[in-house]
Amino acid sequence: MVLIDFHNGSHALFNPRTCSLDQVWRGSVQWRGKVFDFSQETSQSLPLVGPEDFLVNRLAAVPLLESLSLTADEPTARVRGIDLTGISDAWLWFEERGRAPIRFELLDSKSAAPVAHFESATHVTSDDAWQWNLKRLPRWNGSLDALLTCGTLPKSIRSLRVLLEASAWSADGTPCAVRWRGYDLEANHSVRLRFEITLPDGRRCPITQFLQGSDGGGCESWFAPPLPTHLQYDGETPSRHSFQWSTP
Repeated sequence: MVLIDFHNGSHALFNPRTCSLDQVWRGSVQWRGKVFDFSQETSQSLPLVGPEDFLVNRLAAVPLLESLSLTADEPTARVRGIDLTGISDAWLWFEERGRAPIRFELLDSKSAAPVAHFESATHVTSDDAWQWNLKRLPRWNGSLDALLTCGTLPKSIRSLRVLLEASAWSADGTPCAVRWRGYDLEANHSVRLRFEITLPDGRRCPITQFLQGSDGGGCESWFAPPLPTHLQYDGETPSRHSFQWSTP
């Protein structure tokens, strides 16, 4: 990820895998991880108040279940309908308690045929502390069910969510492959993001996206050179856009 601080109270997060803006928000950053606090957490956006501080948020997780306890009476659970249609990448995000791993079996929702399986990464030293997990799902053009089991009961799990990364660029409805080419920082805290899009006919289209902070917060975004007329970004024609909050 490319984190951009506009030095006006707002930030943007650009995703090199999809060459798209994943977040634009006002506030700060909560720095986490091995470099900052020796945790297994990841840094994340820290809005001033809440969801209203996001003008773009492609990273919002889809909740699947709030909490679950596997017991001798109910030793398995099934989470239905994890829809990955049109998604380039997806991750399961959850917390668990207990040092016996929980097993996830991923099944085709239509046929119940097995697709993949994995076990969770439990806490190293504690039976009571909650351990955070993030697991990448297989690419799948359809819907999956997850069958959850554990050899040692009871077993607790909470905050099961799925993070979805959709393809951003398309031409005539066909998703386009993208290739990240790097970025340049300017003295005024603006940034040039450079990437390349491969059109369905095989032609390569180099693109530069400019992001510049605005007075009073927010930012401006525009593209160069002129883009092919049939190229779309999130289903719309790419154009200059101003990200501004309607209220202070």
